[in-house]
Amino acid sequence: MREIKFRAWNKIEKCFFMWNISFAFGGTGKVWVDVEQYTSLKDKNGKEIYEGDILNIKTTFENNMADKRFQNKTICTVSFKNGCFIKAETDEALYDVIYSIVLKNIDYEIIGNIHENLEFKK
Repeated sequence: MREIKFRAWNKIEKCFFMWNISFAFGGTGKVWVDVEQYTSLKDKNGKEIYEGDILNIKTTFENNMADKRFQNKTICTVSFKNGCFIKAETDEALYDVIYSIVLKNIDYEIIGNIHENLEFKK
């Protein structure tokens, strides 16, 4: 069973908070929060992955976890499109990327988000 949770980025206060729909709109009718859904996935440290998170995906080849020469790192942004969580850069389904951990040696970790790490924002 998938847990459905949200977090919200407050554009004015520049911080995340628990989202409540009654607080989603200011008096001007402008949205002042970005609501992001939990993917139901966790990174290698057990941290929940939400839309807007930036992941560092490290693939180790030849089952050689200690040898850095065989590692490939990729940065990806978690997004939501057509009813699916995706890697924003490639439109590849995030579940396919994470599921491939069973098939390959893949390590993924949240390294930031699009609000606090503007250098990653598309």
